[in-house]
Amino acid sequence: MLNLKSVKKQYERNMALNDISLNFSRGKCYGLVGPNGAGKTTLLKIISSIIQDFDGSLTFTEASRANSKEIIGYIPQEICLEETVTAWDNLSFFGKIYGLKGQTLKLRINEVLNDIGLTDKAKHKVSAYSGGMKRRLNIGCALLHTPDLIIMDEPTIGIDPQSRRYIFNMIEKLKEHGCAIIYASHYMEEIEQICDEAIFIDKGNIAENGRVDVLLQK
Repeated sequence: MLNLKSVKKQYERNMALNDISLNFSRGKCYGLVGPNGAGKTTLLKIISSIIQDFDGSLTFTEASRANSKEIIGYIPQEICLEETVTAWDNLSFFGKIYGLKGQTLKLRINEVLNDIGLTDKAKHKVSAYSGGMKRRLNIGCALLHTPDLIIMDEPTIGIDPQSRRYIFNMIEKLKEHGCAIIYASHYMEEIEQICDEAIFIDKGNIAENGRVDVLLQK
């Protein structure tokens, strides 16, 4: 569903990404692995259209919606929530940004709350949430518009085992529904557990790329 060809991004003298070519298909989870400063977040921001100034090409081969951005759900490392209001209010806000309204919006909020395991906490202020609950809600806000491509930038940093389990279960459901997931992580055990393919990036270059089971043998 997504093809990258010869993507390059340079910040002054620093080559953040150097000639990156990748293909992403539906129904798979792709692990993106590399040290800090390797270029992972830059790559994710280019795919999600946050960074638009780069060389090379990015093509959505199945973009059936009017705007390719509509098919993307982006979950950044930073938690982007308004903590003085409830989970329901946060989801409602993001849903309206995506153009959802009325019964459609209410239905999607309830579905997402169930998926992230926060139905019974929907009317609680986010300031009272644990770190893991905030992470789950942060993911839920990016799923309201049923995106086809979900980008997760280290979503399990500092969370509890229960929240990690919810996130992994969500990823399996998304794959079953034909979504493509790009999952950046420092934890190889996570990549082994949930990813079908892995992309190892270092100093802006792809060091290894392929099926997880094959890479593990190497």
